[in-house]
Amino acid sequence: MVALHFTMFREIAEMLEGAAFTELERFSLTASTNMNTADGASKLQDITQYFIDAAQSYAKEECLHHATNCWHMAKLVALQLQLLPSNTRVLFLDHPNQAIVKHPRFNEAVIMAHAYDCVVDWSDVCQRYLVGKTRSSNCTSQMRTLLDHCTNPIIKYKLAVDLDFTDICSQLLSSEAGSYIKDLARSK
Repeated sequence: MVALHFTMFREIAEMLEGAAFTELERFSLTASTNMNTADGASKLQDITQYFIDAAQSYAKEECLHHATNCWHMAKLVALQLQLLPSNTRVLFLDHPNQAIVKHPRFNEAVIMAHAYDCVVDWSDVCQRYLVGKTRSSNCTSQMRTLLDHCTNPIIKYKLAVDLDFTDICSQLLSSEAGSYIKDLARSK
């Protein structure tokens, strides 16, 4: 109460984040037995709320790195809550990089990568898409999202060509980097 009265948002955020990690640790000890119960879902909701509240308090104190970390953890716990019925685990992973690359949904894999602070080689994801026989609209949409996050126009163009996204290719060719891309294409 004293911290709230004096608007000590960082201290409040640290307390909330600590509570979230403590509850997460307690949950991990019983995760095998109560993961799919109503009590387990309730605990995950509480943990998510702690992380959200911590992120908001950190943001009020302009501790944006801490706020972002808490926000990523909140999204990861919320994702676990969403995936409870399918028995897919995204919390407490021993090898998060492998799980991220193998995860079937790109948007969920990005949440996992942010929360675990992993540097992921997304080319494996693209390769799976190229090799796959059936390309659902959801999968195509996720690949487009992946290309949206690509900041290097050369790599983005090469991937768009490989993935047969002609609209993105023409957009890149008409952008500022278009002349450079055309020069590279002619030289090969």
